[in-house]
Amino acid sequence: MTEQSFEYKVLRFLNDRIECYDVTDQSLKIVFYDVPSNEYREGMEQLKKGGYVKNKDVHGQGISISSDGQTKLQQLQKMVDAEKKPANPPALKHPLGLTQELFWTLLLAFIGGAFGLGVYFGSNKFDRNLIELSDNNRSLQDTIKARESTIKVIQHNSDTALDILGHMPYQEMRLDTTSFRKVQTTIENAGAFLSRDK
Repeated sequence: MTEQSFEYKVLRFLNDRIECYDVTDQSLKIVFYDVPSNEYREGMEQLKKGGYVKNKDVHGQGISISSDGQTKLQQLQKMVDAEKKPANPPALKHPLGLTQELFWTLLLAFIGGAFGLGVYFGSNKFDRNLIELSDNNRSLQDTIKARESTIKVIQHNSDTALDILGHMPYQEMRLDTTSFRKVQTTIENAGAFLSRDK
């Protein structure tokens, strides 16, 4: 982790005390007492070789941060800030650049509208089928009524013919063969007519 690195800690400490002239190697050792002496020595040598740390005066008494050290500190600070940032999941991008609230509002409105149209067209289709069935039923009932009236007429004619035949004075009638054949033909024709009308 960049924030825990020796390089970052020293550069930060020196940058915060840039106006102080009393920062010496001994005072730095005291500040970084928790760093083992060999790591401290190696770290300071690397900082001096890199040109990040310099002596403040000719006698080598004070230590300060150089301009290269300030640039390096800024780079390290950016890395520390990047590490500190919480890892956010990538933001969900909605189509057409809509906000989340508007997206969900429009989506729910669209789903509701689609459901409403489905119900509307479904009920219209159901109504059309119902009307068609009702028309077919009415047509069948009209056909049944017409047949029933035809049957009543046939029954009436048949009853009338039977009634007439039942009251015929057969004993008084002396039909010769020709007359009998005429009556028989008439009765057969009436029967054929009645059976044809069924």
